[in-house]
Amino acid sequence: VAGARPNFVKVAPMYRALEASAAFDVTLVHTGQHYDERLSESFFRDLDLPPPDVHLEVGSGSHAQQTARVLERFEEQLQERQPDLVIVVGGDGSLLSAARTLAKYETPVLGVNRGRLGFLTDISPDDIAQQVPAVLAGEYTRESRFLLDARGGLPASTIVTLLLVTLAILLAASLALPRAPAARAARGLAPLKTLLSSKPFVLFILATGMIHAAHGVYYGFSTIHWTSQGYSHLTVGLLWGGGVVAEILLFAFGAPVVRRMGPIGLIAAAAGLGALRWAVLALTTELWIVAISQLLHAASFGAMHLGAMLFITRAVPDVYANSAQGLLGGFTYGAGLGAGMLLAGWLYGIIGADAYWANSALSALALLVTLWLAVVWRGRVIAARG
Repeated sequence: VAGARPNFVKVAPMYRALEASAAFDVTLVHTGQHYDERLSESFFRDLDLPPPDVHLEVGSGSHAQQTARVLERFEEQLQERQPDLVIVVGGDGSLLSAARTLAKYETPVLGVNRGRLGFLTDISPDDIAQQVPAVLAGEYTRESRFLLDARGGLPASTIVTLLLVTLAILLAASLALPRAPAARAARGLAPLKTLLSSKPFVLFILATGMIHAAHGVYYGFSTIHWTSQGYSHLTVGLLWGGGVVAEILLFAFGAPVVRRMGPIGLIAAAAGLGALRWAVLALTTELWIVAISQLLHAASFGAMHLGAMLFITRAVPDVYANSAQGLLGGFTYGAGLGAGMLLAGWLYGIIGADAYWANSALSALALLVTLWLAVVWRGRVIAARG
């Protein structure tokens, strides 16, 4: 399949090689994106290519119009011919259109393109001679890749309205809360200097930051990974929902657990069970195992958050509580997760789902830091200065 003049040049040697083999019944499809005689027929003549077996005649138009015509007309040919393999040459829209059409037929597609279309597996023209024969000989691994599939839902104005109504309800509820006496907060840089010079507090921020950073691959790439393994969008949504429900249940009914474990126990559980969770996701995509591992979100995030709040309550003087919350938000939930996402993107691009192993190691290291915190802190309140 090709549709533009630069790609006819790439088609010629492949077509002749395939035609020379009795093992292949070749059908040449011209999408018709370049249809002028000087941009189409003249190239076929000069390259000694026969007229195309199928001409989709998509003609001129916007990129969206051309893509839509290829989708419609190419699908008719798929239904009629039922090919075993489709080779698409070029990134002019033919590759995207063909891949989108072929997805539901589970027909393998081999893309030959100058450049890199990240959501597809393609071959550089420089590697055609080596790689195409290997593919045709069956020396390849099939992979599923994610293609965006959007469907209409609620209008944007309705979504915005629902968000505003929800915020209004939250505001009204907050005004109805009873006022509790609050200690006068310390001002200036004294709280920050005191907290950041406290070894227990620094270890606390380091441990929680590492635990939260270890969610990088999960937050950034779990959906992409799961859909590439054949999970439906509904299944992926249910997996995410299961993790959130487990977290909510811990928040709602976990008071006895919180009292029994204390801040160090909760943070240590988050680190240890987080290491287990990420190792499981690195090892398998077996659905029932993944579903069970999602319940550990109550530990890797929920227990960490509850432990952090409890640590601040017990270890930080009331006059420094605001500063402690700000440092937790900035370092753990902000910088920690940001660094984790950057690391996840780099690793996932190199080793795919094996990047979960790095997250598992990071959580295990956070467990060691938490144990160090337990030795250093010993339940004492950080001394306020001034």
